[in-house]
Amino acid sequence: MRRASRSIPANLAEGWGVHTEANFKHFVSQALGSANEVQVHLDFAKDLGYLPEEQHTRLKRAYDSLGRRLYMLRQRIKF
Repeated sequence: MRRASRSIPANLAEGWGVHTEANFKHFVSQALGSANEVQVHLDFAKDLGYLPEEQHTRLKRAYDSLGRRLYMLRQRIKF
C-alpha cells in the first residue's frame, strides 16, 4: 500500500518532466492505476481486520476523489 500510494505523485512528477502530452497522459494513467491499487489494498486491510471500518470509509472516499480527478486530468490531455 505504501509503494502504490507513493507511486501516484512520483508518476505525475515523472510524466510532467517528459514535456510531451502523450507521455504525460501515459504517466497520469499509471498514477490512476496506482490509486486503484491502493483502493484494493484498503479493502484487503479492512477485510483482514487491519483497518477499522470508519478509517476504511474515510480513506476510500479520499482515493475515490483522487481517482476521479486523475481520470478527468487524463481525459483533458490533448494529443
